[in-house]
This record gives sequence, structure tokens and C-alpha cells, in this order.
Amino acid sequence: MPPPPDAPRYSPVYAWGVVGLLMVAYIFSFVDRYVLNLLVAPLKQHFSLSDTQVSLLMGASFAMFYATLGLPIGRLVDRASRRNIIAGGVALWSLMTALCGLAQSYGQLFWARVGVGVGEAALSPAAYSLLADYFPKQRLATALSVYSIGIYLGTGAAYLGGGYLLEWLLPLPPSQWAGLTVPAWQWLFVIVGLPGLLVAALVWLLVREPRRHQPVGPVPSLAESWRRLGQPAGVFWWLLAGSALFTVVSYGAGTWLPTYLMRVHQLPFAQASRWVGLASMLAAPLGLLMGGRLADYWTSRGHGDAKFKLCFGVAVVFLPINLGYNAMPNLPLTLAALAVFLVVLSSAVGVTAAAVQELVPPPLRGFAAAVLLFAQNAVGLSLGPTVPALLNDYVFGSDQALGRSLVLTAVVALTASAACFWVAWRRFNQRNPQVDPNIDP
Repeated sequence: MPPPPDAPRYSPVYAWGVVGLLMVAYIFSFVDRYVLNLLVAPLKQHFSLSDTQVSLLMGASFAMFYATLGLPIGRLVDRASRRNIIAGGVALWSLMTALCGLAQSYGQLFWARVGVGVGEAALSPAAYSLLADYFPKQRLATALSVYSIGIYLGTGAAYLGGGYLLEWLLPLPPSQWAGLTVPAWQWLFVIVGLPGLLVAALVWLLVREPRRHQPVGPVPSLAESWRRLGQPAGVFWWLLAGSALFTVVSYGAGTWLPTYLMRVHQLPFAQASRWVGLASMLAAPLGLLMGGRLADYWTSRGHGDAKFKLCFGVAVVFLPINLGYNAMPNLPLTLAALAVFLVVLSSAVGVTAAAVQELVPPPLRGFAAAVLLFAQNAVGLSLGPTVPALLNDYVFGSDQALGRSLVLTAVVALTASAACFWVAWRRFNQRNPQVDPNIDP
């Protein structure tokens, strides 16, 4: 007799080992993604770039291909080896990050960054689908939350470790390699990129492709896939909208919090970046673990709507917390408020991913994960960094108003996000009679 659909296929120790290895890969992806943010000044000087050209390296060159190529990769995830897709993606983005260190022109650097985005687009859709087959639904939110810790550890490592490496490299003279003249600071790309090739090899050697909950069979057509994602009652689309709007706050904070500390509390850039990096590495993982454990606890107690309930609750609780750090009178209280901010900000990340994996049928899990990531990046990257800047420039008209701009952006985005999560929660309950009837939003 085959095991029940939610039965784990491997020992818990091995399954959690896979989570740990995938989290390491996720850490490397965010280090490689964000290390460029430390190099704005030397990039502008060496390649004679404008702010717009630098912003394209940090944003469009990466995000455009990361978001759009995630969709066909997501469809590939539903019928091919997810282990191989992950290993290939890690190897590609690591190699392309290292090649950024050898770029001799803006065009070469731009296309190397495109390659980083293409490689990173392979990781999360495959990882979400893979872990959904390693863990029963009563453990999936925790597993995906632990995997998602890589976001904040990688961001923190980029700011902290990358900053220290850059301080060491900047005074060194340019070097010659393979006929190329390479400024010392540019070797930072090589130093952070090449170790990822070892991670790719470990994924390929150690991760076993688990048996899918259902046979792969024929993958639905693209039109059929879109249609089935909306069943039942458009729950997926409401959940997607809520998550994308929530991500606006995350990208806005990730972009502007160091600058906020510089402008409002007069911290040097290096010190501001290190405080934000340290908070990301300590506070945000706590929030991820708390959110995942709470969602899994409620699920194990028979609440089939636990993940929807938690997403809605986090969005509501997060509204007043956004007011806290901007109202603090001094730096220590501001940093304490930011720690609370990051705990709550991160608590729904893994839960949302787990809700999507449970909501859609197994043949669509990779594609659904890619659609979720596309929405989060398309909406979050386009609005999160830009709206606070527009408010600062054209509404408040002051550099010192950045805190108010961030808070106003967050309040509007979170209000809309909470509304979308509430609709998704209610519609899920209405279409799922197994949910406890006493639990009604």
C-alpha cells in the first residue's frame, strides 16, 4: 500500500539537512544579489556611470530577467529534476557573479548581472516544490520559513561581510589577470561568487529528488495552468495580491533603512549598513521561525485555514508597528523598534509560500511558486523603493522626511494587503468544508 499523501519520504534528519543546504544556497543568492549595492561609488567613478545606469545594474538588469524567466522555469520544475535545476541555477549565478569581477565595460557588467538574475530565478520555484514533497503539510510552513531565513542572513552577510572585505580591498592597487586590468574592489565579485560553485556541487551530490505526491504525467498547457490556479473561487489570486502588496514594505525597508539611519540619526554609511545587516541576521530569522511554527501548530490542531489566518493577522498587526521606529527619540530605541519591525515583517514569508504549495495541485506547484515570486518582485521592486522616494521628493520635500515617506507607503500597502488576505481567507473557508466551522474571519 502506498504511503498517505502527506507522509514524508525520507527521514526527518535528512529532510532537515536538505532544508539547511537549500538555505545556504539562498544565503549565497542574496549575497551575490546585494553585494553590488556596496560598490556604487567605485562603479560610478571607474566606468563613468550615471545614477540611472547604476540603478539599472541594481534593479532592472537583475529583476526583469529574474521575474520573467521564473515562469518558464517554474513550468520546467513541474516535470524535470528539481535537484538538477537548483544545482544548475546556483552554478550559473555564482559563475556570472564572478564574471562581474572581470567586466571591462558597463555592457559586460550589465549582461553579467542579467546572468545572475537568470540563475537565481531557478532556485525558489524548485526549492518550494521540492520541500513540499519532503514534508507533510503540518511541517511545511516551518520548513519553508527556515529556508527563507537565507533571505535575511544573505542580506546581512552582504552588508556586514561585504563591507569588511571592501574596506580591505579598496586601498589595494589594480591587478593584471589574463590580460585584463582589474581594480582591487572588483575582486569582491569573484570572492563572493566562486564559493557558490561548491554549493552547487553539494546540491547535486547530496540532494535526492523525492517522489512527487502525484505522478508528474503531462504538464497542463499554459492556458490551462492559469485557469486552474484560479480555482477555487480565486483564492490563489487574492493570496498572491496580498503577498505582493506586503512585499512592497519589505523592498522599501531593504532599500531605504540604511539611508534613514544616515539622514535622521547622522550615522556613517558603513555603520548604518552594519546595524541594518546585524538586525536582518538576528531579528528577521526569529520572525520567520515564529511564523512558521505557529502556522504549523494551528494546522496540526485541525485548523486547515491556519496559514491564511496568520497572513491576515500579521498584516493587521504590522500596521501600528510601522509607526514605531520613526517615532523613537534616539538611536538605541530606534534600533530596538526596528528589530521588532523586522521580526513581524519576516513572519509571514515562509507561511505564504507554504499556503501556495498546499493550495495548488502538485502538477502546478513549481509554476505557482514562480507566479508568486514574479508578483512579489514585479510589484515589490517597482513600488517598494520608488514610492517612498516620490513621496519624499514631491510630497514632503525634505530628506529628513524619509521616515514619514516609508511609514505612509507601508500603511497604504499593508491596508490593501490585509484586505486581500482577508478575502483569500474567507473564500478558502467557504470552499473547504474540512475547516473548523467555528473559525470564521
